[in-house]
Amino acid sequence: MYKDIKDKKNVDIVTPPQMSKDNDYALMVVIPKQGPNAESTNDLVHNLRDYHKDAQDKYGFKTEISGQSVINIDMSKKLNEAIPLFATVIVVLAFFLLMIVFRSILIPLKAVLGFVLSLMATLGFTTFVMQDGFMKGLFGIETTGPMLAFLPVITIGILFGLAMDYEVFLMSRIHEEYSKTGDNDYSIKVGLKESGPVIVAAALIMFSVFFAFVFQEDVMIKSMGMALAFGVLFDAFVVRMMLIPALTKLFGKGSWYLPAWLNRIIPRVDIEGHALEKYKTVESQESEAKDSKETYDTTFKVYPQGATNVSKHQDVHGQDDARSIVLDDKTMALYQEVKQQTTNPLFLYDALMDYQNKHQLNSKQQATNIEQLNKNIEKLNQLLEKNLRNKS
Repeated sequence: MYKDIKDKKNVDIVTPPQMSKDNDYALMVVIPKQGPNAESTNDLVHNLRDYHKDAQDKYGFKTEISGQSVINIDMSKKLNEAIPLFATVIVVLAFFLLMIVFRSILIPLKAVLGFVLSLMATLGFTTFVMQDGFMKGLFGIETTGPMLAFLPVITIGILFGLAMDYEVFLMSRIHEEYSKTGDNDYSIKVGLKESGPVIVAAALIMFSVFFAFVFQEDVMIKSMGMALAFGVLFDAFVVRMMLIPALTKLFGKGSWYLPAWLNRIIPRVDIEGHALEKYKTVESQESEAKDSKETYDTTFKVYPQGATNVSKHQDVHGQDDARSIVLDDKTMALYQEVKQQTTNPLFLYDALMDYQNKHQLNSKQQATNIEQLNKNIEKLNQLLEKNLRNKS
């Protein structure tokens, strides 16, 4: 059995068996030709596990394999098996949460598909550099090897959080403007103009942090920094700032479509406080209207021309109010027509006074004109009488 193991491919050294005190167990140490992260070492572990059946059939021995490299390989296998479920769960949850927030089907669909694109591009670039050796001299990579097993898990978690953060930054502003105007193209322009600089600044900060790890000697830290730096840059500038706005414009108002039955059953979530702002605005308007109505009823009284009971009255604060006005017949008729159509007493008071002043001014002007006409007629009569006397 010792010779069988020693003759296996990729085995460098095998120590002679070390027997236990009762001679029931024997320990052999196998040293592979390459390091623990090499593909050949991974193949050797699987070959030694498959040797279990041959050893039992040929020699009657039961073999087991252990060690740090074996543990790492087993952990990698378990992590790789869990990644599809892990990624599916967070993508599905993100889709439903974004659908609740933005009341749309296409907006969350574009968001999660954009994340999947960023993830694939990130893992592809990292494999291209760390495993295939692309630009390895630039990044100080001495030896290439397979991607670390935990790297996809870390990349999915961190990149997903940052990608959805940038998505909410951008689309919440676009959604806010679209709710006000209903203009999809204009809302996209406003969202990019106001949220774009924030996304760019945040992405550059995170890129600087992650890229600093690329020049570390440790391969684990180097690969993690490279993956996250590229992922943040790709997601922010290619996906969120280019593809998402372009697709939103392409689909037009269809981007904001949500079936009526679905809109009724899903809860409403207001992440920016717009609903609260609208509620406060409506409440303020109702309060102002109520105050205006009370003021309308109590701040001034209207009397017809010739009334003898004109007096001051008290306002809502118990103070004497001088706004008691006497209106002529024409202004009173106008007042009766418009008093139920406005809740702003100050506007009504000023309008009535202005109208009456102009009306009275016109009346005075007419009276002046009539008086001047009478004088002219009287002078004409005097001239006629004088001419008649001269002729006689």
